[in-house]
Formats: sequence, C-alpha cells, structure tokens
Amino acid sequence: YSDSDIAVVKKLPFKDDLKVTKQCLTSCSPGNTGAKEIIWMEVESEELELTLKDFKKAIQIAKLKVNTDYIKQHQNY
Repeated sequence: YSDSDIAVVKKLPFKDDLKVTKQCLTSCSPGNTGAKEIIWMEVESEELELTLKDFKKAIQIAKLKVNTDYIKQHQNY
C-alpha cells in the first residue's frame, strides 16, 4: 500500500453513517423527535469509536493507487 492508500483507508471508517459516537449520535430519518441534523463530516473524530473490523472493511472497499505490477518492479529493483 502507498502512503496515499493508507490515508484513504484511515479516513473511510469515519464515513460509515451508522457508526455510533460516544454522544449516542446515529443516523435517523429527518424529523425524528429530538434529532439533531448533522452530517458525518461535522462529527469530531475524537467522538467516533473505531474497531479493527472498521479498518478491515475500509481496506476491502478502498481502491489501490499503486498496481501490483508496479510493486513487483519495485521489489525486483
């Protein structure tokens, strides 16, 4: 994985709109009683609890910037 790939994988778990925060924020329908309208980018990263499972999921959906042929060439060098 390149540095760019790692940066992408690091951010992906925060985009999971079902992730529950320490303040009990979760996705809901507009107009729910007591709901606070907020988008995922407005939630502070310190408020999100991430697990290894979140990062494994992120690795599966992330698209690599460096292809395997390039990596093989680099290793042969």
